[in-house]
Amino acid sequence: MTHDTQGRFLGMPYDWRRPTRRKLRQRLWNPGGPLLSPKVFGWGYTLNLAHPGSWVILLVPLAVVLVALIFG
Repeated sequence: MTHDTQGRFLGMPYDWRRPTRRKLRQRLWNPGGPLLSPKVFGWGYTLNLAHPGSWVILLVPLAVVLVALIFG
């Protein structure tokens, strides 16, 4: 039995290789890439912060909490 360090399991990507600066940059800040990219280390997806949609996902819940604190 082989132990693969990267691939897919249950339809989600995994990567158990050591994180590198290049991999961080490719997955966390990729202007031409999709909203979700494979995690730098681990199993699943992470937000591509160069995609405008990721900022909506991050800022909308923050705005809801702030409005609730101010007006609630």
